Amino acid sequence: MSDAKRLSVQGARWGDPSSRRQTRELRRRAGRELLRRRGLQLGNYSGAHMAIASAVGSIFFDLYPHVMVSTTNAAYNLTVANTASPSYTLKVMTVVALIFFPVVLLYQGWTFYVFRNRLHSPTDGASKTAPGGGETVVAVHTSEGEDG
Repeated sequence: MSDAKRLSVQGARWGDPSSRRQTRELRRRAGRELLRRRGLQLGNYSGAHMAIASAVGSIFFDLYPHVMVSTTNAAYNLTVANTASPSYTLKVMTVVALIFFPVVLLYQGWTFYVFRNRLHSPTDGASKTAPGGGETVVAVHTSEGEDG
């Protein structure tokens, strides 16, 4: 009997904690099998992500009151308190961000709209027109020298 059938038969009683464990294991196995069939290796990626996150997290926890430690003198260490910006600067930067963030988003939308025809490949060798009305020029590079 396969593992999936055995787990589904044994997990018939939903109130039992062991059946919940078996159901979770069945879901894990099914997810791993799906990722394996699609060619994804979840263990490699999640392991790398966890290693990077734990390394960065441990650095932050170890250095917490300090942002940067001085090698010349302990009096020159940068701490969270003395590297923070004043309240007025934070208010000004908030206003600037509230004004310019939508402007940047609108500009990105506009450029996508203008260049939308260039995002698609030409079909059947037909020439496409650029958004300005001009014909699109396709440069062909040949391996022949300049003489021939």
